[in-house]
Amino acid sequence: MSDPATDTVVRPNPDASLRATTGGEGGGVPFLIEGRGLRRVFSTGGVDTVALASVDVTIRHGEMLAIIGPSGSGKSTLMALLGCLDRPTSGTYLLEGRDVTRLSDDDLSAVRNRTIGFVFQSFHLLPRSTARENVELPMIYAGVPRRERRERSKARLEAVGLGHRLDHRPNQMSGGENQRVAIARALVNNPGLILADEPTGNLDSRSGAEILGLFTRLNREQGVSVILVTHDPRVAEKCDRVIEILDGVVTRDSGSVIPTHGAGGAS
Repeated sequence: MSDPATDTVVRPNPDASLRATTGGEGGGVPFLIEGRGLRRVFSTGGVDTVALASVDVTIRHGEMLAIIGPSGSGKSTLMALLGCLDRPTSGTYLLEGRDVTRLSDDDLSAVRNRTIGFVFQSFHLLPRSTARENVELPMIYAGVPRRERRERSKARLEAVGLGHRLDHRPNQMSGGENQRVAIARALVNNPGLILADEPTGNLDSRSGAEILGLFTRLNREQGVSVILVTHDPRVAEKCDRVIEILDGVVTRDSGSVIPTHGAGGAS
C-alpha cells in the first residue's frame, strides 16, 4: 500500500464496511445496492405527494454512475434512501446484502458514519472550524482516539492536495478547496461508497472539472463506488452509467443489471 499522505487518493479499508459495522454477511455479496419497489410518499395536510414510485435499482461494487434529472424529479429522494438518510414508504433496500430498512436508527447511523461518505453541493462545513477539524468530525462520532484523528485527517487532506490548508477555515478557502475538504471528510472513515449530491453545483468550471477528476481517480484507482446526483448532463457523461429519473420514475438506465439472487421479499 502506498503512503496515504502522498497519494492523490486514499485506499479504502475493507474493514470499514456494512459487514463490520452492522454484522452483515461475509464476502461474496455480488451487489453493493439492490433496491426493489422503492416508494416514497410524503404526506402534508392530508395530501400525499409521491416522490418515488416503485423504483428498482441494482448497483455493483466499484461502479461510478450518475443519477440525473431535473429539479423535483425524485433524484435527491432516491439519494436519501440509498444513503440511509431516509426510509422508503414501501419496498426493499439491500446494502451489501442486508436489508437496511429493518435496521434501528442507531444501526443506520453506524452505516452512514462508517460505510457511506457524503459530499454535498453546499459543502456543509462548520464555518468556525479548520479544515482539519471538519475532517475529524466523522472520526469523533466513530470513537477514534485523538492522536489517530489528527494523523488521519492530515493524511486525507494531503491526499486531496490541501496539506497547506490544514488550519484554514472555510471562509479562508475557495469553493473548490472547500469541496476538497468535504471529500476528505467523506473519505476519512474509509467508506466503500461515496454519494455526492450536485458536488460541482457551486463551483466554477475549472474547479468542477478538478473535483470530477478526483472522483474518477477514487473509482478507477481504488475501487470506491461513486454515485453522483446531478441535473447536469456534462457531469453525467463522466460516469460509466447513467440513471435518468423523472416524476419519481426511472425512465432510462444505461447499464442496468438483473441480480442472480433475489432481493427476495420485495415481491
